[in-house]
Amino acid sequence: MKKILIQLIAILCIVGMAPLVFPEDIYVVIKGRDDGKRTTQKQDYAEALMNAKLQAVERAGIEITSITKVENFQLRSDMIESKAKAVLLPGFQVIDIGYQADGTYLVVLSGKIRTQLPVGGKDLLESKAYEALKRLQSKTETGINYQTYLSTLADVKFEVEKYLESEQAKSNDLLTQQFKLIMSHYENAREAWRWKMRTRYGAIGKFPPEGSRSLRNEVGSEEYNRQKGMNEEIDFILSTYPEAGKLQAEGGARIGLEMLSIDLSAVIGIIFEKASADIKKLKDLQKK
Repeated sequence: MKKILIQLIAILCIVGMAPLVFPEDIYVVIKGRDDGKRTTQKQDYAEALMNAKLQAVERAGIEITSITKVENFQLRSDMIESKAKAVLLPGFQVIDIGYQADGTYLVVLSGKIRTQLPVGGKDLLESKAYEALKRLQSKTETGINYQTYLSTLADVKFEVEKYLESEQAKSNDLLTQQFKLIMSHYENAREAWRWKMRTRYGAIGKFPPEGSRSLRNEVGSEEYNRQKGMNEEIDFILSTYPEAGKLQAEGGARIGLEMLSIDLSAVIGIIFEKASADIKKLKDLQKK
């Protein structure tokens, strides 16, 4: 009897230590886009559909880092298709929207997916928020276009805010602040990306101070306000990410010495690196 009791306790300990999986069927509507480089309609459609299925796999909670690093298109497509079959339930639909104004090809996938969410060990909301951040990190490291970044960021924000509103978040200030810090990085990257989309060469420069009396008369009110916004964006970037003030050759984003001008692609890269570093710190905090 004593031997049986010991074995039972050992089994319970193993079960308690192992992460459980709680399958859940959820309805999703996913926008899939290609990389924006036009080839043939068939190829661009295939890329957009692959992107949609990749997002479905991610939302199901399946690790995809190894897939996104595969450079061979057909091999990666086959791998994603294999993963997607495990999570996409019968009856899903794909709507072929076609080319968009920004040059990307768009499809919309709708239907139910079977999620594989870890339960136990840590709060479910915290786990989902962390996994959402990791999925966004993976996409920024392997390549992502602007529209996909916006939609992915919105999904991540939803999961993180659900966690931040929980009782667990209120009882762990260090973890809460780290989640907020990481989200601020990704939102700052979004703003820098917006400026990049609005500029001709993907860079912004510091113009004369707003106290200059002649500036408004010289360039007009609308252009004056745009330049003022540029100044404020540069000030914010350099105060939040001082490394961006270094020359590009030194790992920064500054283009030259004569005028304070910064390359926004480099700024976005710096912000993504900072976010990744803080996600690693978040993982360390979770272990404590």
